[in-house]
Amino acid sequence: MHLTITKFEVDPDLTVADLVRMFEQSTERYTRVPGLLAKHYYLGPGRQAGGVYLWEDEERAKAAQGVEFVEAIRQRFGSVPEVQAMYCPLSLDNVRRCVRTA
Repeated sequence: MHLTITKFEVDPDLTVADLVRMFEQSTERYTRVPGLLAKHYYLGPGRQAGGVYLWEDEERAKAAQGVEFVEAIRQRFGSVPEVQAMYCPLSLDNVRRCVRTA
């Protein structure tokens, strides 16, 4: 498996309610992304936001988070995202009581 963490600064004119609504509106689109196992949205300190993504493999992560992804984030939120990528050998899901291995 593969894990990516995106981080970006959001336009100061967007409220927390605006951001949550934008996140909610994107969920259906992400249900159709090939290889995406899970996505967690976050709002960090200051004007920081982003997502934590769990992918089947590195190739699918790279395919989904390329130039078009970066431009879409820039247009919606007002800044270019930083994407950190890493190998994920194990994932624990306490809600479903399951463990995924790479």
